[in-house]
Amino acid sequence: MSQDNTNPNPKQEEEVDLGQLFNAIGQVFNKIYLFVFNILNGIFEIVLKFIKTLIKYFKLITVVFLASLLLGIVAEKIKPQSYYSGMLLKPYFDTKYQLVSNIDYYNALISDKNYPVLSEIFSIDEEASKSLLSFEIKPGPETENEKIKQYDLFINSIDSVRAQDVSYEDFVENRNIYNGELFLVEVNSTEKDVFKNLETGFYSTFENEYSKSRMEKRDLSIDLKKKTLLKSIKSIDSLKNFYVDIKKMEVEKNLNSVSLADNFLPVQQEKIDTKEFDLLKTERRLRDSILKLDELKAVEDVYFDVVSGFQVVGTKSNVFTQKYSIVFPIFSMLLMFFSFFMINLVKFVNNYKFK
Repeated sequence: MSQDNTNPNPKQEEEVDLGQLFNAIGQVFNKIYLFVFNILNGIFEIVLKFIKTLIKYFKLITVVFLASLLLGIVAEKIKPQSYYSGMLLKPYFDTKYQLVSNIDYYNALISDKNYPVLSEIFSIDEEASKSLLSFEIKPGPETENEKIKQYDLFINSIDSVRAQDVSYEDFVENRNIYNGELFLVEVNSTEKDVFKNLETGFYSTFENEYSKSRMEKRDLSIDLKKKTLLKSIKSIDSLKNFYVDIKKMEVEKNLNSVSLADNFLPVQQEKIDTKEFDLLKTERRLRDSILKLDELKAVEDVYFDVVSGFQVVGTKSNVFTQKYSIVFPIFSMLLMFFSFFMINLVKFVNNYKFK
């Protein structure tokens, strides 16, 4: 019998497939190796060129660095020392919008050097107003629990279907300066003892027609609610007197005989006592509501509360951008290396030959 040689051996076919697979894997690793090698080689060349540039222009770099350092030290000595202080406020009746608007207005006056208006607003002399450098408003400190409470209030105020799409992280990320209850106002000045004198000016600029209207409507609403609650209490008092009269009448009867009606007397007495007890609980709840309204009116009887005022003596500003002895050398070095890069780029473009 003749043997069929047309079909290859299965073992040989598997060995060929595995060989091709290993070759493909080897090629991939070679490409990855070449890719990483080229990157590292490019970084190495850049570092060498950078070092070569430092060595070549060492004298120039040293002169520029020392000159910028000296210039920065002189600028720090000439520039007046600045101070800052902060005041923490809790606005009511949406006066926070007026507060933010006022801060922008004060900064505009400083930019325009309108010192007479500044001195009039804050009741300070014009020389003191010239010392003011800037006003800044920031959200006040908040705990995580306070943020969670605000998130819960927000979720309860919108549609339940829409609320499912708003996560706590999205809520916190999309908050702005108006969402907080506390606001930190920071003032920068060249005088360290001017801050306390500014508080009177802040107090006088809070009041506006919108906030006045909000307070008046709030007070009117409280008065109406109190009248309604007092009427309810008066009605309860009348019912209480009615039940007291019934009790007196039952006592006056002094029914001591044993009869069928006497068997129902304790039940009737118990019903009267239960109703009177319910009336007492209702009256107490209504009086607590009146007390809360009075507390609300007493606490929020102003347009804002000062949680902490300005310091008598401000704190020295320690802003990095004002440290010229550090900023000037860094800026000069960056400018010089950028110039070297542009010069080498221009040379490369000019000397490049197209194939």
